[in-house]
Amino acid sequence: MSSFEGDELVEFFTSHRSRPEDLYPSEARFLPGLARSARSLLDVGCAAGGFVDIWRTYNPGLRYTGVDLSTALVETARARHPDAEFLVGDCAEGLPLPDAAAEVVAALGWLHWEPRYGTAFDVRLHSGPGDLAGSQDLPGGGSTPYLCLDWPAFAGLLGGLGAQAIEGYGYIGAPAESVTGMPAEICLATFVLTRGDGKAEWSLDLPLSEPGIPAS
Repeated sequence: MSSFEGDELVEFFTSHRSRPEDLYPSEARFLPGLARSARSLLDVGCAAGGFVDIWRTYNPGLRYTGVDLSTALVETARARHPDAEFLVGDCAEGLPLPDAAAEVVAALGWLHWEPRYGTAFDVRLHSGPGDLAGSQDLPGGGSTPYLCLDWPAFAGLLGGLGAQAIEGYGYIGAPAESVTGMPAEICLATFVLTRGDGKAEWSLDLPLSEPGIPAS
């Protein structure tokens, strides 16, 4: 059984992360404005669908599509939110959706678990050199990798994605108590990329800096 299919993990995501008060500060910086400006959303890593209620707090008419690699979580999300669409899929392998399927694509609260990251919105950072790899215990048993990315290298990855604008906000905080193999403090950050062509305009509010990238 996958670590993401167990009953205790489903119960955890059913009772957590479903209210605006549950947002991390970096998520709360961007999510309300994104919700109000969009008609449709693709939520990658939707878990049990708790973010349906969060996004629709700011835009009740938002068309929500969620995708998760866990069949158990998707089935739970469908039962809880019959007015939204949910799919089982692995974003790192590609999703069965057309290009520009939604005006906003979100990936929040889980990309620090994904070693196959290529684009990211909500990540853990440190000043480098090299990514740090630890692990996090999951409710009900099992564990998942926990990554803290080399900020200069990750900034270069973001800059190469062809975005028109890159916004980022982060703050220093402690990993969860269930995490091992990490420093006591890391940078918890969320990024918003605006699709477009040409050289990206950066707008960052981070406790880290990188030569050649403006930082507050």
